[in-house]
Amino acid sequence: MRRTNCRFRLTNDAEMALDSWGGNNISLTNSVCQDYNNSNPADSTGWGKGRFYAGRGNFGSARGTYVGNNTSIDLAVRPIGADQNSGEQFLWEGYFTDWTGAIVSSTATTTTLSGFSGSFAGSHYAIITRGTGVGQSRRVIAYNGPTITLEGAWNVPPDNTSIIALSNTNDRAVMYANNLDGKAYSVT
Repeated sequence: MRRTNCRFRLTNDAEMALDSWGGNNISLTNSVCQDYNNSNPADSTGWGKGRFYAGRGNFGSARGTYVGNNTSIDLAVRPIGADQNSGEQFLWEGYFTDWTGAIVSSTATTTTLSGFSGSFAGSHYAIITRGTGVGQSRRVIAYNGPTITLEGAWNVPPDNTSIIALSNTNDRAVMYANNLDGKAYSVT
């Protein structure tokens, strides 16, 4: 998805201007977001909930997201009647772990999992959460019974002391030179 030089106006307490449920090479540049008409806080028709963009893992991981040179104008949740648990102008959320467990063995680009025999739709990542190789993540490109094949080699291959999670995630995201402006009452 590529959006550039767009002007978004939020109405009717809309959750956000753009919502991504996963994907590759998402680009949002040189765009502007604001409420349609926020002169009356009691009237939701001219207001949104203050979000410009939300990235979520509903249908897989997001990879290669670039958000740059965008502007928000007086953007925040309505002071009355709206969900006050909103208003983050840029948000990434909803990336869930679908499986976690032990590792039987690994090579540079494959890992055999203890008790795993399935596969997941979408693009999952293998994330080492404990033990040897902790902190590394690699995109899963194939499933073969309990063995997953990775897009790239582990720097330090995990072993039977490691715990791994299979999850949708956000990878390689950049936010650069955005001018974000909230309403005076909501700025802390």
